[in-house]
Amino acid sequence: MPEPPVRRFTGTIVPIRNIVPHQERSCNSTGTNVPTNSEALGVTLHSDQAGARSGGRARVGASWLSTGVTRSRRPGWPESRMLGQSSEENPLQPSEDPPLGEYLDEWLERRVTQLRPSSWRGYRNTIGAYLKPTLGAVPLSELDRRTIERLYTQLLRCGGRRGKPLSPKTVEHAHSVLRGALKDAVLDGLLDVNPAAHARRPQHDPRETEIDEDPQIWNVEQAAHFLDEVDDHPQRALWHLAVGTGARRGEMLGLRWCDVDLDARVIRICRSLSRVGGVTRLLGTKTSRNRTLSIGESVAAALIRERQAQEARRHAAGPAWRDEWGLVFTDGDGTPLDPMRVTREFRRLVRVLDVPVIRLHSLRHTHASLLLAQGAPMKLVSERLGHAKIAMTMDNYAHLLPTMDGEATANLDASLREARRGPA
Repeated sequence: MPEPPVRRFTGTIVPIRNIVPHQERSCNSTGTNVPTNSEALGVTLHSDQAGARSGGRARVGASWLSTGVTRSRRPGWPESRMLGQSSEENPLQPSEDPPLGEYLDEWLERRVTQLRPSSWRGYRNTIGAYLKPTLGAVPLSELDRRTIERLYTQLLRCGGRRGKPLSPKTVEHAHSVLRGALKDAVLDGLLDVNPAAHARRPQHDPRETEIDEDPQIWNVEQAAHFLDEVDDHPQRALWHLAVGTGARRGEMLGLRWCDVDLDARVIRICRSLSRVGGVTRLLGTKTSRNRTLSIGESVAAALIRERQAQEARRHAAGPAWRDEWGLVFTDGDGTPLDPMRVTREFRRLVRVLDVPVIRLHSLRHTHASLLLAQGAPMKLVSERLGHAKIAMTMDNYAHLLPTMDGEATANLDASLREARRGPA
């Protein structure tokens, strides 16, 4: 059987200043508009049956890089990845050398049953916001390490909304998603090597976090004022639990009464409630690690009031009560609370109360910072937050350490002075 024609992709040198972008955003202080699609990297791609006449190099800003244009599909590749599967059943075939955006869409479909719903949404948002607009049209075989690093630089400079800089943490997440997808592309036979595997990611010191990246948190007075103001709110126990434990939203909404011991004042975090596509699911925790948390007197009192209020709602609903999981936090008919509705209600509350406006997730940061201010060990804080590794806790809260160091030094100095004076 004759070998089908080999398709190769060549790069055309295009100065960035001559590009007519599909989208534009302001990227620097001079007001220069920088395109956000694949042309922002200064590469125009086209098909060439005759071969790569350009030598496989493209202009990217002021630098030159190889685009791998002489590469073609491997001879003898099957027409589909699965034996006996038709082209209609499997639209993405190795011989097509698909664009990155097309492959990422197909890759996401395969991962939908392998990831937690919230993680899958995060992957989808990262791909849609940062990867497809810039590299979506580039064939897989054209990707190389320098192109990917150029993308990271662009995202850091103007990858955020309205051309604002993107945080190194967000770019690191984009790198993780891209690296994982291209790793699977190697396993699928679409690439020989993963070009993102050795790409240099943005380097930053967590202690030098810019103020825009610094999680907004409340001090102890602000947190106490908020809890006082919401004492008559229907979800008051939820707000007390958020400040008093630092649990994630899904973990609080997935808390069951069988996991609450009010006598011992402990709760067990072992499930997380998630809602995707109108379907509510009770899953394991984000890190698949259960943890037992002590709760304070105020949190325990709020939970006791919540149990009494829930019993009243159950009695009023009668046969219409529909609590199949025994959840602590339910709607009027016993059904689980909608996570997004909870977020919207918190957003409304902080805007009408006399407190700094923060996100619901920032109550988690508030809990951690208040513990650290009280001298709690970083290991304890990490365990209460349910972090997989203490390094994650250090990265998030290392900026608080200089203040804690000063306080600890002052306390030590005072203790030494007192000891030297001796008893009165």
